[in-house]
Amino acid sequence: MLYTAALLFLLWSPPSGQPALFPHDDKVFHCLSFCGIGGSWWWATHRVRAVWITGGALAVVSEVVQGMLPWPRSTDVFDMLADITGVAIGMAVARAWDRRRDA
Repeated sequence: MLYTAALLFLLWSPPSGQPALFPHDDKVFHCLSFCGIGGSWWWATHRVRAVWITGGALAVVSEVVQGMLPWPRSTDVFDMLADITGVAIGMAVARAWDRRRDA
């Protein structure tokens, strides 16, 4: 839960104003940060459906909230897709790690 709270704090904070490192670097950040959601929530619950539903809901809600903030943030469907992709990757890696460890 601490990771999730820290991520939301970062997503909803005012932008830093730093120039992009490369085109669409925010999509990479979204994907990697939501990998942590997918992996940590998998290890906490071991429930695929629960992680998919709550991770997907968090992706949508976090983007909608970004669009309502008073500073320059916006709702972006491609950020949502990057978030959901990150949940899938994180959960897949965590599940593979568990399988390998148990083998």
